[in-house]
Amino acid sequence: MGQNPLFQQDNAPPHRERVVLNVLEEPSCSPDLNPIERVWDTLKRNLLRQNVFHHEQELRLADQGAWNDLDQNVIDNLILSMPRRCQSVINNRGGPSGY
Repeated sequence: MGQNPLFQQDNAPPHRERVVLNVLEEPSCSPDLNPIERVWDTLKRNLLRQNVFHHEQELRLADQGAWNDLDQNVIDNLILSMPRRCQSVINNRGGPSGY
């Protein structure tokens, strides 16, 4: 493992056990590079731009419409950005990537 190993974890309940935290000194905060997170953000922003929803059914219909209206280019660009995102995290030694 070398002299300076890097441990990462996702804060799942077993990874937060006292014995694990004692070994790791401080839990790591790795960036989430999953493109779906950006898709969720885009959908949420699009929904919030619409009218206020008074009933659950209104929100459901708007949510379905937001998915249907999502531009495929947005998804394609997120996928194509993965090599740059990963390289940015590597360059920042696991720190914030700017994405």
